[in-house]
Amino acid sequence: MVGDVAELISIASYGNDFLNGMEERPLERNSHFPVTFFGTDEKAMRLEQWYEYLRKRECKKIRILYRIVDSSKGSVMINESIQWAFRTVFDDHSEYWTFSPYYFSGWRADIRQVKDFQLDAEKDLTLDEAKKNLEANLDILTKFAHENGNNNWLTAWIKNFMNMKSILYSDTPTLPEYHKAMIVEKNYSLLAKQVLFCAESAWCFTGMGSLSDNCMPTVNLSEQKEKITRELFYSVCDAYVAAMNSF
Repeated sequence: MVGDVAELISIASYGNDFLNGMEERPLERNSHFPVTFFGTDEKAMRLEQWYEYLRKRECKKIRILYRIVDSSKGSVMINESIQWAFRTVFDDHSEYWTFSPYYFSGWRADIRQVKDFQLDAEKDLTLDEAKKNLEANLDILTKFAHENGNNNWLTAWIKNFMNMKSILYSDTPTLPEYHKAMIVEKNYSLLAKQVLFCAESAWCFTGMGSLSDNCMPTVNLSEQKEKITRELFYSVCDAYVAAMNSF
């Protein structure tokens, strides 16, 4: 999981806990970099101020969602093919706060309220569906890796895929130390944690040594890897949404 997605998940998890009556500000949250929120009036708010702003206005929930903004991006740049957002839910309306897909840089981020956040089709997967999709795509990639085992780099990924799948069925799924405080774990079911923690362990996309960062020996194999890597990526994104929006 890259830092911007971890930050998004952390903000939503601690924000929902705060909206549900937690009195202490979530200063123990595992922050990856400073974030600043800008409403439609362009007034800047720190994270804790944003939480207070939402609670005073009786916001019910903070949801996460994403949309595909550039389907032409290859798997090497696939993180830049989507845009993440928060949907803050009120009794009679929702508001949207977006990350620009290219805005995260250095060690800070601005998150801006927008009038709307158009989706081609809003997915509303259950946790069971998200788990099933993750497992199916992991099985496809594992099979592909076994069948092309002469590629040492690809063979090394089999261990990662097997670890991800084991998390889906663990009775005690855990986050790595660097993400230990990413969510308020008490608020999520075992199934939600299995799905989220499996997705969190998918260090597969973009960057040196990633699943995307290698050419196969033939055009046909490269095209196959591109397709199944993209399918896993979107199933991971769907898993984040299903798990985080379950509370």
